[in-house]
Amino acid sequence: MGALEAAGRRVWWDHHIEGGAAFAREIEAALRDAAAVIVVWSRSSVDSDWVRDEAAVGRDRRRLVPIRLDDAAAPLGFRQYQAIGFESWDGRSEADPFQSLLRALDRISLGGSEPAAVAGATGLAERTRSPSRRLLLAGAVAVPAVTAGIWFGRGWLTTTASAPANSIAVLPFANLSADPAQDYFSDGLTGELIDALASIPGLQVAGRISSASFKDSKAGPAEIARRLSVSTLLDGSVQRDGDRVRISAELIDPASGYERWAKNYDHDLRDVLATQTNIAQAVAGELQVKLLGRDVARLQAAGTSAPVANDAYLEGLRLFQQGGGESVYRQALAQFDAAVAADPGFAVAHAARARVLLTLADEFSGPAAQQQAGAQALAAAHKAVALAPDLAETQATLGNALANILLDFAGARAAYARALATGPGQAGVLYRVGLFQCWIGDFGAGLPAVRRAATLDPLNPAAFAVLGRGLLAARRWVEAIAALRQALALSPGRNAVHGYIGEALMQQGDLTGAQMEYAAEPVDHLRLMGQAITLHRAGQTAAAEAAFNELVADPNDVVLYEQAQVFAQWGQPERAFAALDAAVKARDDGLVLLNTDSMIDPLRQDLRLAALRRKLGLA
Repeated sequence: MGALEAAGRRVWWDHHIEGGAAFAREIEAALRDAAAVIVVWSRSSVDSDWVRDEAAVGRDRRRLVPIRLDDAAAPLGFRQYQAIGFESWDGRSEADPFQSLLRALDRISLGGSEPAAVAGATGLAERTRSPSRRLLLAGAVAVPAVTAGIWFGRGWLTTTASAPANSIAVLPFANLSADPAQDYFSDGLTGELIDALASIPGLQVAGRISSASFKDSKAGPAEIARRLSVSTLLDGSVQRDGDRVRISAELIDPASGYERWAKNYDHDLRDVLATQTNIAQAVAGELQVKLLGRDVARLQAAGTSAPVANDAYLEGLRLFQQGGGESVYRQALAQFDAAVAADPGFAVAHAARARVLLTLADEFSGPAAQQQAGAQALAAAHKAVALAPDLAETQATLGNALANILLDFAGARAAYARALATGPGQAGVLYRVGLFQCWIGDFGAGLPAVRRAATLDPLNPAAFAVLGRGLLAARRWVEAIAALRQALALSPGRNAVHGYIGEALMQQGDLTGAQMEYAAEPVDHLRLMGQAITLHRAGQTAAAEAAFNELVADPNDVVLYEQAQVFAQWGQPERAFAALDAAVKARDDGLVLLNTDSMIDPLRQDLRLAALRRKLGLA
């Protein structure tokens, strides 16, 4: 490299990868921009799929310049290109091998298009200025000692020995397409790969939100692995061109910075799901985890072969995860509607449609609209399960719908149990199922699930908010506060968290601290409910009544369960049970908390509560 640079050539190789740059995207971008690609064939490099892939890019762009370090034969597909022999090169720039290389580079840079003739190219004047585009040196494995020294110098040899050997994080795949608007496609593919890998028994996969936090990050592999508590990283890129897509993927060992496995997948967009499955299988094989045939079938059954449907689903998923006001969720719903219209058999799109309808019903609808959106969500959830009954996502979505819309807690329990059995490694499934189990009092199953979700998704504030709520249901006040404060540390101002901290502080007797937390709570009904209770406990009856009146003032906000909480804490059981009866008639989903809600504790000895719990299937 030094001799080439001294001769006026600008050289790029993996020495130039920045500390936090993702390997695949950096190398692919450099290959795309290089004026010439030098491949170094040796006994070690000819066996590397990674080097062959790099060389193939140079060959296909008609920019390949091969050199040879020993007697190894070039791989099939490259033997028609004569390599310049560097076996006996003594390092002098005036030596014949090096001069032949310079002439070959000049020929390529000046527009020559016959890589087969590069070794014998003669008669061109030497260039003393570097070409306008970069060179790229492929096959750096030919100089492993130098490469290892570079990675060590960057501090990437930090150990990740504490992470389980079967743990992995999927980093956000880079969008190498010309259109930045295609980010949704690469982001969506990343998420689908996470779910695909998480369905493999024995594989521990970092959650979506935590992995996504490293998009465009400058952190190095060891730092990312440490923060996600994983021993392996899967990185890659997506390059879409019309109805074709190239997906490049590589497994990275964070301790050394080297790839353990790498491969390119060129597919028609109709085959994207098959590509996801192929990558999942390859990763599982590399990590020596068995991928059962039924897992592959389950993944394929949930997807689509229609590019239009897949595009709409991924765009809807991007909007749904982005969140915001009602208009954003309406846009997401329109995309999911388009996805199922293009492919009525697209199971995960039906499930996603159900989830966004549940959100619209819960957060943005009055009583009439809430009932309509809820019925549509339930129908979409049933459709998703009918299409893919063995998929964790469809079963978890059905559990959400049954619990929230029908108050069918027994049915929800069965759906959640099936989701947990089929998706034990998916953080999103774990915290939805685990929180439900904690709410109904099954702490033996629920607490391990929400703890594991936080372990798998350690940078996701939602995972810690859910963990905090599970611990709150278990009356583990101190642990609950710690988890909830971690959620706030990750996402200051997050909805509902201050309110739940207020509950934990109040139950420990810290009334002043509880009032401060409730005052900081952005969710109106949670803030006003907490203020009505804490002000009443403090003897400020008029202020407590004012907070309660504000709580019930909005006719479009169904807060019947919150009214029951206030009346129970005020020592007014008759009014509390009247509110609970009204909540049952209105199908207020807050009733799922009846088994474990500390706010309802003053009613625990009343036989009417036991009867109500039996009626709801919560006994």
